[in-house]
Formats: sequence, structure tokens, C-alpha cells
Amino acid sequence: MTLKQTICIAGASGLVGANLTKAALERGYRVNGTLRDSNDTDKTQYLFALPGAAQRLQLYSADMGNPGAFDEALTGADAVFIACLIPTYFGLEGKLARHMEDEQGHNEIVMLTVDGCLNILKSASAQGIKNALIC
Repeated sequence: MTLKQTICIAGASGLVGANLTKAALERGYRVNGTLRDSNDTDKTQYLFALPGAAQRLQLYSADMGNPGAFDEALTGADAVFIACLIPTYFGLEGKLARHMEDEQGHNEIVMLTVDGCLNILKSASAQGIKNALIC
């Protein structure tokens, strides 16, 4: 099989990200996957068990809330798939997300993930990556 391009999958251990990782490996892509803690074997062992993972999967620790955290994982990538979010269930003052008014929820919950996606996209752009998909 001829090696194809390298893709970065942000959130590789989640439901969507794991399925993207599996599909990419099956199709011969190299995958730079990210998750908050790449040393967490509960979240990585099934990824490394996928066919092709030993040769074509590299995992990185990255938190989308930190600007520049994805720089290493994006190095050499031709595209990025963003399949992660910042798991926030409480607002700034401890109020449960489901009890917030729309505007407060938007500002304290939704915007964290939007800003996180923008952090990843800024890093991708700085590396010349032109293809991005937010899942």
C-alpha cells in the first residue's frame, strides 16, 4: 500500500475521533491524533490496537484551550479534523450549564469550545495547512 498524506485528528480518543482514526488508518493515511493525555492507556490502548496503528499512528497530548498546544501534532499534516470539545458542565460561578440562560451558557460554555477550535485553526494556518473539518 502506498502511504498517503498525514492527517491530524484532534480528539482521536472520542467517539467521532476514534472512528475517524480507524477509517483513516484503514485507508492508508498517517494519523497524528490528539487527546488531553496521550499517556492515559484507558483512552489509547484501543487506538494502538487498530490495524496499521503501529506503523502510522502517533498520539500527542494537547488541550485545545491552550494556544499553540497542537503545533507539534500538526507538524507535517496535510489536513486537520477537529473532533473534540472542552468538556465544561459548569459556568464560571459553578452554575450547572443546563440551568443557565442562553446568553450566559453561550458565553461561559459554548465560547470555550469555539475559542479552542480557533486555537487549533490558527496553529494549522501558521503551518500552511489549508484543509480543516470541524466535526
